[in-house]
Amino acid sequence: MKKFTVAILGCGGRGVVFAQNMVSKINEGKFEITTLCDPDRAQIDNIITMCPSVKPQIFLDVDEFFKEKRADIMVIAT
Repeated sequence: MKKFTVAILGCGGRGVVFAQNMVSKINEGKFEITTLCDPDRAQIDNIITMCPSVKPQIFLDVDEFFKEKRADIMVIAT
């Protein structure tokens, strides 16, 4: 089974809820959060703390984030 890569744009309330819901799927090997983007580094760090297995690329600038495809699935949680 293919492991899907996931990018989360917006790591505040909605992004956190999504990441929390993904934890069991990550542990099952179905998904991998590969990229997090938020202008507030503390929000990104919150998700990384909640999901210690996540080793994402980090973007504080949305323009840099959109310069290339980052994942199979993009969650817009802004």
